[in-house]
Formats: sequence, C-alpha cells, structure tokens
Amino acid sequence: MSKKPEWPPPPYPPEPDPNEYEHLSEMERKNAGYPCDFSDPELVMIERKARILIREFNDSHPEEDDHRQKILSDLLHPMSNPSVHIEPPFYIDYGQNIKFGENVYVNFGCTFMDTAPITIGKNGLIAPGVSILTATHPLDPKARLKYALAKPISIGVDVWIGGRAVICPGWKVR
Repeated sequence: MSKKPEWPPPPYPPEPDPNEYEHLSEMERKNAGYPCDFSDPELVMIERKARILIREFNDSHPEEDDHRQKILSDLLHPMSNPSVHIEPPFYIDYGQNIKFGENVYVNFGCTFMDTAPITIGKNGLIAPGVSILTATHPLDPKARLKYALAKPISIGVDVWIGGRAVICPGWKVR
C-alpha cells in the first residue's frame, strides 16, 4: 500500500545533506551540483581570467581567426574540439566548463553560464541569442541566502537550438 502524501506538502524540497559534500572543494561542489559559495577565491580567480579572455575574443577583428582560436583554446575545456566556430559577442562565466564536439557553430550574442559543465555534441548549431544557463538557486528563500547551485547541461549530436532559446539548469537536449 502506498503512503498517503503529506498535506499540506512541505513548502520546499529538503536541503542537501552536508555530509555528502563537506569534504569537497567549492569547485568540486559546484561541478557536482552541490551547494557552493561562488565567492570562493579560486572560483573568482578563474572567472576573472575568463572575463579578460572573453573580452579579448569579443573585441577581436573578424579576420583574426588564428588569434580567436588561440583565445578559445586558452578559455574552453581542454577536450573541446578546435573546430568550434563562435561568433562574437559571446558571454561566459568560466569557459573551462564548456566542452564542444566537432563542427559546432555558435551564432552571435549567446550566453553560456557555465557554472557547471556544458557539453555540446558534434554538429551542434546554436542560433543567435541563445542562453544556456547552469546556475540555479534553492526555492527556499532562507537557503537561497546561504548557497547557490549549478546543474550540468548536455546537448546531444546534430542538435539545433533555435534563436533566443533558453536551456535551463540540468537539461539534457537530444
């Protein structure tokens, strides 16, 4: 016999058990989707480096393909395929959490909040103005004051994301 649901339902999902993640660094917590402090000095340093690189990328001349590819190789996940083509302006948080498959095209004005890993498979097409957002927050306002969350996003092979679409934290697009 199934248990009768609690009524009224609890207002918010329970907070994660700190015993599950207290041994992890803030970076490891962030990437695993556990509560974390985004003001951690290591995270701030990585984000600052990414902001400098993405500004240089966005300010580059359209004919500076080699320079743009060098910036992307310094910015993106080391396993990203170098065949990715990104049209500026492009906005990111960390860069190193974004992994592109072969032959991916990202059009103008996209925002990738890569607080957690973002993976885009081979032959992906990302239209102008798309937002891919891994950052999220607890529903409980008291918990929201204590920590933030991030959930990875995975976009499969041969996927086209249409203009101004928003891909939310934790989504798997196939």
